[in-house]
Amino acid sequence: MALTGIINRYRTVGWQNDRDVQNRMRNDIDDFFFDEIVGARALQVNAAVIDAIVDDILASARVRMADDGRAR
Repeated sequence: MALTGIINRYRTVGWQNDRDVQNRMRNDIDDFFFDEIVGARALQVNAAVIDAIVDDILASARVRMADDGRAR
């Protein structure tokens, strides 16, 4: 839910092709993972693993969250 909220916050028509928007999403998702997963739970997670997860989340969102505002 939190990650969907982050994507919805920045999503506009054509966001799938806008690197600036995707970078803002990426930054907020990174912050979420480091604050909620690594920081709050004191887990040791490699930054490369988090980057790969964020890449997968954004790839999925580009396909599933069309410009019309509906999650699929």
